[in-house]
Amino acid sequence: MSSPKKRLILYDIVILGASGFTGNFVTSELACVAQEEGITWAVAGRNKLKLRAVLKEASKRAGYPYDQEIDVLVVDVEDQKSLGHLCASARIVLNCVGPYHVLGDNVVQACLANRTHHVDISGELQFLEKVQLEHHEEAKKKCVYFIGACGSTLTSDMGVEFCKENFDGEINSIKGYTLMESGVRDSYYHSTSWDSVLHASCSRKELADIRQKLYVSPLPQPSHKQRIRMPIFYCDNMYSWCVPSLEVDAAVVYRTQRYNYKTNNTRPIQYREYIRMPSVINAIAIVVIALLVLLVGSFRFGRYLLSSFPGFCSAGSFQRKGPSKSQVSDCTFSLTLYCEGWSKKLPIQQQHTQHPDKKLMVRISGPEMVYATTAICMVQAGLTLLKEADKLPEKGGVYTPGAAFAKTDLIERLGERNVIFKVI
Repeated sequence: MSSPKKRLILYDIVILGASGFTGNFVTSELACVAQEEGITWAVAGRNKLKLRAVLKEASKRAGYPYDQEIDVLVVDVEDQKSLGHLCASARIVLNCVGPYHVLGDNVVQACLANRTHHVDISGELQFLEKVQLEHHEEAKKKCVYFIGACGSTLTSDMGVEFCKENFDGEINSIKGYTLMESGVRDSYYHSTSWDSVLHASCSRKELADIRQKLYVSPLPQPSHKQRIRMPIFYCDNMYSWCVPSLEVDAAVVYRTQRYNYKTNNTRPIQYREYIRMPSVINAIAIVVIALLVLLVGSFRFGRYLLSSFPGFCSAGSFQRKGPSKSQVSDCTFSLTLYCEGWSKKLPIQQQHTQHPDKKLMVRISGPEMVYATTAICMVQAGLTLLKEADKLPEKGGVYTPGAAFAKTDLIERLGERNVIFKVI
């Protein structure tokens, strides 16, 4: 095979889509740590004036004068030529441009062509699993890492790895309970997250086709299956009414378990995640909205209505303007992982005949989950990839956060940025 063409690396990290709503938070977070980490970085997007404004705001949060030397790159993700120039100059692209099912493939192709590592915060399972299906082998050959779902989902996936490290025995199942607390009365999310939910609801057939090709062989069936809870239930351990969380986190954890089973010969862990609600009324409202999306979103005109009126259709949970910085700063989250397993380990070929006899609780906590913690996770994932690539699997490929970063210091890095993992 011919040696790769040499390129002039100008930046360790480039944030693509920095002027977007989530990209704004990612830029502010990288600005806070870039100088201490000693890295070169830049921002990229379609509008130079907006990017400059984002950098000025980021410099205020970081506590230093606006740095004119941070480069602003004008890039259109629908123009492969400009994307190619961007990727050729960077070691890592932090891709904040969504929706990923529309714009993500162009960025992936450009990163592959230029041997540039790619980190995203996608929660779109169709995109994440399609990238693994179509590009894993090529990425390995080109020694390029594609690590998806490095936003808030990373806390769930790395949380399972943290539980494994601290469980003296063998884990059978983990239930995750997320609590999001707001210090302000009117708390909501940006409508781009609503659009991702709508896309997920109408792409289930395509996702099923991808999985049929991606998961050729099934995982071994556990001897003690995790109990499936009702859509609304009261959890005695958490003292809360709960509803099932979106499929994303559990699906990413499942991919990590498949990787660990195949590569590390470890027993797969069953994982389910739920959201803790303030009251049974809130729980019922969430379930009703979910049913509305599933039923109405199955029709093209229904999806149009849901997408056009996110505030009304989501009962105010999603708004086109998105929350203000002060609203985000007043929020926190915690994810409690309730583990059950056995004090004794068995060879993976053997099944446990006795019921689980050991338990462990782990709590992950931090600032607001959807934007603040997502930005912290993405930036620290990029920095870990940059500085600890020798601890990642193989020499490249498409991986989940848990598969990629299990042997790195990512959890310690997150702790330094106030995303704390601890055993209760």
